[in-house]
Amino acid sequence: MTHTPDITRPPKDLIDALKEIGAATVAGTLGHMGFRSPHMVGPVAQNHGKSVVGPALTLQFLPQRPDLFNEGEYADPETQLHRHVLYHAQEG
Repeated sequence: MTHTPDITRPPKDLIDALKEIGAATVAGTLGHMGFRSPHMVGPVAQNHGKSVVGPALTLQFLPQRPDLFNEGEYADPETQLHRHVLYHAQEG
């Protein structure tokens, strides 16, 4: 089985403080810092007034390599590293 180390999570008081900052403020600040298009298109609030704040893991798309996955994409899910990100997800 492939083992991936857990991520370092920010302190709870920092997360609580970030919940008070609006999305427009965050996007504007990131834009001024040089991040281009620092927003996500498409997500719609299901619970108005709720915040989504916390550590994030970014995935990069890489095409399947036939020399490594010759038995089919789902032959052994444990070799698919993108699945391991889900193992580190926590509630809240």
